[in-house]
Amino acid sequence: MRAELIRSLFVVALPTSLSSVVYKAARNCLGLQTPSWTSDGEFLNADRFVLISELSEDGSRKFIVEEQERALFNKISEFLDQVVVSHGFAYKDVVQPFVMSQWIKKKLPPTLKIKRNVADVAYSMIIKNKWHYPKRLFPKTEPVELAVVKGLLRAQEALDSIPGEEVDFDRLIADEGSLYSALTSLYGGVRIKEPKYIDYKFRARRDEVMGRRRTQEYASILDYVNRARESTVWRGLERRTPYEILLALRTAMNRATWLGGRV
Repeated sequence: MRAELIRSLFVVALPTSLSSVVYKAARNCLGLQTPSWTSDGEFLNADRFVLISELSEDGSRKFIVEEQERALFNKISEFLDQVVVSHGFAYKDVVQPFVMSQWIKKKLPPTLKIKRNVADVAYSMIIKNKWHYPKRLFPKTEPVELAVVKGLLRAQEALDSIPGEEVDFDRLIADEGSLYSALTSLYGGVRIKEPKYIDYKFRARRDEVMGRRRTQEYASILDYVNRARESTVWRGLERRTPYEILLALRTAMNRATWLGGRV
């Protein structure tokens, strides 16, 4: 099938989730084009536009949420309406999950979601790259590591709400077939090439990245993730009536008993 007849693909993920590798592989499998004014199809990150000469975390605003900046949020959504080509292209986003989740749910394009362990993402952003922009969602939270993690967890919730095919990061780095299966589900009837991205260099890099999980720094990040999740659970309970809380606890206990019986 000619590329211009294939519906445009959207790849969404949290930052540092192998999205560029997956984007290029998926685009090649489908024969789709990259918007020439971006790098790696990242069309909502102004830092990745060809007119930008230097990369900077603060070069463009990221993680825009509607309740904080409604006018800007709406403008970005309108930008999507104006620039997206419905067929023949592949697009990627990792910095505007809230805009993308709302827009994709309205337009329903073929969407590939990469899901990576939030602790992995936080480690890569905080420790390796010194990127802290998810903290803008929780400006009063200290320390900054906890604010970043809270922002990432909220972004993951937005991505989880998007309809599409989800592929797990750990499976992607181990097996190219998981990407092929996801693309086949999204594009039934379209001839798809088998993806090729795992080579010697990829395996070496994969081993280095997975080794991070055994470090003390990673344990510290994981502690922030657990703390952030606990605060999210209690915040949700605060909005419930006593009856709703008891019902939720009873459901959780029943499920735990059922799972225990299956072990």
